[in-house]
Amino acid sequence: MKMEKERLFKQLFDEYYTPLCVYAHRYIPDMKEAEEVVQNAFVKIWNQPKIYTSLSFLKNYTYRTVHNDCVNYLNKSKVHRNYLKAIKNQYPQEPFVQTSELFELEKLLDQALEQLSPQVKKVFLLNRFGGLKYKEVAEALDLSPKTVESHMSKALAFLREELKDYL
Repeated sequence: MKMEKERLFKQLFDEYYTPLCVYAHRYIPDMKEAEEVVQNAFVKIWNQPKIYTSLSFLKNYTYRTVHNDCVNYLNKSKVHRNYLKAIKNQYPQEPFVQTSELFELEKLLDQALEQLSPQVKKVFLLNRFGGLKYKEVAEALDLSPKTVESHMSKALAFLREELKDYL
């Protein structure tokens, strides 16, 4: 079984590493960052013993993993950029305040986002920080556009209430 896992993994890596990097680069402009996402995906896959059923399954699973990791990467980087931009606009003359305010706002937003249900959080992050329209979020998560709209309403109402002292 171990030999089969190693053989399948090697074959997966040899055949799909470069195409996966190109795929990730479609989402992530920096090629080095895209390659890092792919490398991390391979590490995750290596550490999952029960998925080595066939090369076809592994290929699909790896593409899905890379896709999800790209979305997560974009969400994190866009959130950070948006925080910096918001704080910079609010305090353009006070760089030291910006840093402390940024960390406080990041912490509060992260805490508030963690309180959302996983599905509502995904919808919110893809729309607000991933730059996807409701229809695109619906397609990406296999939901109806009305469900996406409902999730966004819930998320925005909750975040407005949680962050009302800072808005």
